[in-house]
Parts: sequence; structure tokens; C-alpha cells
Amino acid sequence: MNKKIKIAITATLISIIITSGYIIKVKNDKYKSVISQLNQKVKEYNILEAENKKVNQDLDKEIEVNISLKLEMEVKESEAVKKIAALKQATPTLSRGAILNQDKVTLLAKLIQSEALSESYEAKLWVGSVVINRMRVYDKSMREIIYQRSQFSGIYSNLFNSEPSRDCIKAAEELLSGNLKSKKVLYFVNLNVVRPAWINNVKRVTKVGVHTFYRK
Repeated sequence: MNKKIKIAITATLISIIITSGYIIKVKNDKYKSVISQLNQKVKEYNILEAENKKVNQDLDKEIEVNISLKLEMEVKESEAVKKIAALKQATPTLSRGAILNQDKVTLLAKLIQSEALSESYEAKLWVGSVVINRMRVYDKSMREIIYQRSQFSGIYSNLFNSEPSRDCIKAAEELLSGNLKSKKVLYFVNLNVVRPAWINNVKRVTKVGVHTFYRK
């Protein structure tokens, strides 16, 4: 084999070796790239899995809190129902008669307040006695007696439309229980303010506070 042929063969072998090395390098690079991509995907998957785990943990905690709150509300509702039931048992149911009687107390107390608020408790009882006696004598309801035209000027004042005081309510209750100061008095007037003609046709009973009381 001559020298030229040897050189040619050698060059060819060198070319093959270089080409093979390049191919191997390219394959290795591709393999490394694929491995790197796979590692990145695994990393992303792990991140997502961790995030999902945290979300699930948060949801579990929220569910636990909601269940706890629901149980607490049920307990409170149960206690409230028991308290209401106990109050219903403890609170007597007012009959229609009791309600009507309470209305009378309030109405009479307002009339007493409008006519004798600044007067003594004794004077309040005298004023209220006039109303009770008129109901019996004229056979009319308390409302009819109190709202009768030109009888009690106090009903036109703000005192009559206000919440009655404790003293006035107490006086009204006492009068409605039958404790009248007199069963004969039917009229009263403040002679310091007015001197009506009708006082000449009735009999004077007594004076209490600013009011003078009369009977037929």
C-alpha cells in the first residue's frame, strides 16, 4: 500500500471518529435537555402538589370552624328556646278581663294626672273617686264619663296624653279595687280659677288641695 492510500485511509478514519464524537455529543446534549425538562416538570408537579395540600388543609380547617360554629349556634338556640319556654311558664297569661281592667287603670291614671298631678296622693284619690261614682250613678263606662263633653278640662292637656306617673297609677288601682274617698262626690272644681254657677245647686263636701268637692 503506497503512502497516498495510507494518508487517505487515515483521513477517512479521523473523519469518521470526529463525526461519531459529534453525534454522541449531540445525543448526550439532547438526553441532558430531556432530563432537565423532566426534572423541571417534576419540580412543578411537586410545587402544585404542595399548594393543593395547603389548600386542602385550609379547607379542612374552615370546615372544622364552620362545624364548630354551627354546633355553638345550635346550643345557643336550644338554650334560648328553653329560656323562652321558661318565661312563658313563669309569665301568667292575661285574661280579657285583666286586659280591660289594665286599660281602665291607665285611663283613670291619665285623668288623675291631668287634673291633680301636683296634688297630694290623697287629692288624687278624691279626683278619681268622682269618676268612679259617676260611672255608678249614670251607668256609663269610664271612657264615656271621662270623654263626656265639658266635664274634665284636663283631657285637653298634654298631661293626659303622657305616660301616667307611678302615684297616679297606684291611685287608679286603689280606686278600682273599691277604696273610694267618698261614694257621694260627683263634682270638683278649682275655685281659684273659676266659680261656675252649678255650685249653687249642689252640696259642698270638702276641700282637698286646690279642689273643692261636691255632691248632689
